[in-house]
Amino acid sequence: MKSDYLMSPVRRWARMAVFLYLACVAASAPQVWAESGQASSDTRSFQISQGGQVTVEISAGEVRVATWTRQEVVVRSVGLRIASLSIQQRGNGVRIGDPRDGGWHGDARLEINVPRVSNLDLRTSFGDISLKGDLQGRFSAVTSAGDIEFDGVEGFCDVSTAGGDIEGGDINGDADLRTSGGEIHVRDVSGRLEARTAGGEIRVGRVGGDVEARTAGGDVSVREAGGKAELVTAGGDVDLGRVVSKADLRTSGGDIDVRESSGPVTARTAGGDVEISSARQWVRASTAGGDISVRLFEPAASGSSELKTSGGDVEIWLPATAAVTIQARIRLGRWERDDDYDIHSDFPADSEDRRDNEINATYVLNGGGQTVRLESVHGSIYIRRLSEQ
Repeated sequence: MKSDYLMSPVRRWARMAVFLYLACVAASAPQVWAESGQASSDTRSFQISQGGQVTVEISAGEVRVATWTRQEVVVRSVGLRIASLSIQQRGNGVRIGDPRDGGWHGDARLEINVPRVSNLDLRTSFGDISLKGDLQGRFSAVTSAGDIEFDGVEGFCDVSTAGGDIEGGDINGDADLRTSGGEIHVRDVSGRLEARTAGGEIRVGRVGGDVEARTAGGDVSVREAGGKAELVTAGGDVDLGRVVSKADLRTSGGDIDVRESSGPVTARTAGGDVEISSARQWVRASTAGGDISVRLFEPAASGSSELKTSGGDVEIWLPATAAVTIQARIRLGRWERDDDYDIHSDFPADSEDRRDNEINATYVLNGGGQTVRLESVHGSIYIRRLSEQ
């Protein structure tokens, strides 16, 4: 028999092509925790149709779920005999409960395959929860001590952990994500999103509806909000790519960055800079210790704007055609001179006054209109003309 080395190049390439094909098929196959029809003591299977309910409610242990195309639920217990579990099928649903002898042993876990079109309710007091594969249906997962991870969900997503991270893929529907001690990362959400954590960052892709994200200790980042955006952190930066409606952004110790806003913006920080690269309606921004920079493209289309800092510079960019009335004020310290800071403008001032440790100026552009108030303490004010695009 000839060795592989002596094979013709055609045969060697043919064998390599077959090997690569089989490797690709294996990589693309769905995760299967257990094969149906097994009669081993640690596996049980149940026939259910699309849209069935699978419920897991255990006091401890890891729960791993994977979707597949079969109309069958297969339960496999690792580290614990399947016969000791409380497993019931009622109608088009399967419920899995604690062992009859009263508890779990060691590092026991459940590995479950479910139809892709299913509704899941997974609860464990101590352990991680994971979902592999896309699920078409409601996904509810609760753990008191563990991480929760899921791929894609087409339906309402309700996830809560008291001591771990939440890592998710795309959600085609509304989502409530809550953790008391971890980070929240999720890709795109087609509907409404509420995300809350007491100790970690929140990072989200595109949200089709309203988004509310709150953390007591980390950054908040949302790439796009199709509705209103309320992003709040007590100790980190706030980063918002694009928002269609109203934005309410707050941090007690970080920067605020908005790249594009079609609605009004409120931005408040106690210790950082505020930068809004493109705003189409009014902006009210304040910081106790940082600079403010805003590009306001349509100031006359909405209400009054106000930019105020207690320790930095204020910079605003306006189109040459803006019909607004600008009121600018710099407050100086007791020992500061009025030439330490100044108001710099590409537009001529209608009035200017320097006295009592203050510099005040008024600019009436194109007959005046909505009020734009600019105020700085220990800083300068810059009023720029936007270049025509």
